[in-house]
Amino acid sequence: MGSYKLSCPCSPVSVFKCNHPLNFEAHPVSTHHCHRPLLQQCYWELLLCSHPFHIGLLFLASLFLFSTTSSILKKSSSNANLQHLSITADVCKHVTGLKSNAQTDVTFICRPPSEDLMNGGSASSNLRAAFSHCVQQVRSYDYHHYLCLLELPPSMRKAAFALRALNVETARAMDIASDPRIGLMRLVWWQEAIDKMFANKLIEHPTALALSSVIAETKLSKIWLKRSVEARINDARREVTDMPETIGELEKYAEDTVSTMLYLTLQAGHIKSTAADHAASHIGKASGILLLLKSLPYHASRNRHFSYIPTAIASKHGLIVKQEGGEERWVDSREGLCNAVYDMASVAHAHLEKARKLAASVPAEALPVLLPAVPSQVLLDSLRKVQFDVFDPRLTGGVLGMPPLWYHLKLKWTSWRRKY
Repeated sequence: MGSYKLSCPCSPVSVFKCNHPLNFEAHPVSTHHCHRPLLQQCYWELLLCSHPFHIGLLFLASLFLFSTTSSILKKSSSNANLQHLSITADVCKHVTGLKSNAQTDVTFICRPPSEDLMNGGSASSNLRAAFSHCVQQVRSYDYHHYLCLLELPPSMRKAAFALRALNVETARAMDIASDPRIGLMRLVWWQEAIDKMFANKLIEHPTALALSSVIAETKLSKIWLKRSVEARINDARREVTDMPETIGELEKYAEDTVSTMLYLTLQAGHIKSTAADHAASHIGKASGILLLLKSLPYHASRNRHFSYIPTAIASKHGLIVKQEGGEERWVDSREGLCNAVYDMASVAHAHLEKARKLAASVPAEALPVLLPAVPSQVLLDSLRKVQFDVFDPRLTGGVLGMPPLWYHLKLKWTSWRRKY
């Protein structure tokens, strides 16, 4: 599929991923005034450059999108805001599992989550604000997984968003800290917070409040929750020059930080299946490895080291050479880096294939939980298109390097077919 330019003044991300604080719709279609020209141009240009196999899918999906857009555009401008708030209230009601009206939901979404906590608001209001905060966090910092969570049954979304919000908090702790010691302190705080949650102690943090509610309702595994935070702590304590020796160390890190979120989501949905657990393990490992590859340019810009490339792979492709005295020196080689990324991506691909081989044994209710295999495959395909060059700017466009329209269609199509 070739690249294309949009006549719409908004970028694809701005149209399909509105940053408005009230935009929590489960439906990805925006009510922007230029939505129709965007879809029309995307349709014809994608049709011309797509593989024939996808044309049928694109045609059927476009019929649905055009009909939805037409119904939205028929609304008068005076009713647009009211419709937007109504959708917001409906989605947040499903996410939190709490009964509320549109006016109440608009109030707690607009108000900062900490306001209710400081003013001693009611418990239900605090909880709604906490889950609203979780949704916004996941939507802002983990958008590709946010879309996956919207495919879950409403009864599972509350736990899934709380868990993903915890993952966002711990994953960003070191990046947003002005000093690494402050980031480490934040991670240790979360480790202690988990103990307090299981001891039924109140923690005045929206994500912790939401997670405490989920723990009380579903009896999540404390071991898995703590393992995910401990893995982040161990990674934070590692020196930037300390690289993993083998790919197996990265696989363990990916399982501890990503697979555990899938295990806990399955547990929250009361899904007990060995096949589902095994598939979740492979999908988590693949997702973790691929996201680490995508983040290599960011980490290289901060510490000038590719700290997540195992030394065995780096040495194999000439990225590390030993000098006299046994010291190791990094070699700036774009070709060697691409080859190293290819080796690591191949391991992630093998995990995705193993997960899909288990699909026949996975219960139907577990399939939506395993949809994160879709963004992993999307990122893997994007890496292939750029010849595994993680510095290629095309990887930063759209959703994991894929045009937003195609990503939405791929995710919806996979979910509708009950695949992952």
